[in-house]
Amino acid sequence: MQRRRIRKFTIIILAAASLTSCGASYDVSEVSTMGLCEIVLNYDFAGMQVEELARRGEDCSNFMHLRRPVSSEVNVNVEQQ
Repeated sequence: MQRRRIRKFTIIILAAASLTSCGASYDVSEVSTMGLCEIVLNYDFAGMQVEELARRGEDCSNFMHLRRPVSSEVNVNVEQQ
């Protein structure tokens, strides 16, 4: 599970780096509040998104259902045989 998160994080960082190196920019003002909240609730690198939500006067209280559980919150029922 941890490797998958690291791989996903690495892909996101590399994609962001390639966009910025090509001169393209990621305009958070065009992202919906729900999309911003999904990023804020699930990823550690959500600085621009938090700033955009504050600028809009929004918060993520209505979007808590988008938060993915971390591995320590997942209950796994394994039967012993």
